[in-house]
Amino acid sequence: FNQMPGIKVDLFAHSMGTMITRCMVELWGGDAFVNRCFLAGHPNSGTRLAELKKIVPWVTTLAINKEDWWTQEEIGGWSLQKLAEDGVAVEDLRPSAPILHDLNHSTKPVTTPYFILVGQNNKPLLLDATAWERLKQKVLGSVDVALDTFFSDQNDLVIAVQSMMGVRNGQYPAGLLKTAQVNCTHFEYFTNEQSQQQLLTWLKE
Repeated sequence: FNQMPGIKVDLFAHSMGTMITRCMVELWGGDAFVNRCFLAGHPNSGTRLAELKKIVPWVTTLAINKEDWWTQEEIGGWSLQKLAEDGVAVEDLRPSAPILHDLNHSTKPVTTPYFILVGQNNKPLLLDATAWERLKQKVLGSVDVALDTFFSDQNDLVIAVQSMMGVRNGQYPAGLLKTAQVNCTHFEYFTNEQSQQQLLTWLKE
């Protein structure tokens, strides 16, 4: 970018990739050349699934018990094998992770607008209620209070809505932050029609 002054880029990121994007913009100087960031399923405050080391078995079990509205490509795109092998990445998804503390307590001035897609799993599950409970119990066993709270709150099956909304613990400049809630799971942000339409709307602004 030093050889191409004036060049600005738009970034699209999903899940753990949004954490890398935020680090680049807010901590590592990327604010100087990033025009806009479009973030989907972002664990701003982490996820309890990672805190209790349940995220890998949970996502893997979802893949095994795949709903018809997830394609193999969408599940595979989340790189389950890499996630399982990369312990550091999983640790960085814990609500108490140092990198999340650094991001959410940063007071460094920023100028990059964030456009955040927040998914809610509102569509009817193809699994009936009993099968859904069995699926959770298969992974969680005796449900911890923190995970019980996670599943009682709105979420995209991996990240809670409250976490996705919590950029800098709510202190990111309001004029630079737009959010939209969409009816999709963590695996559908860039294939869901509602999400796609919202991105197109933002891109035209």
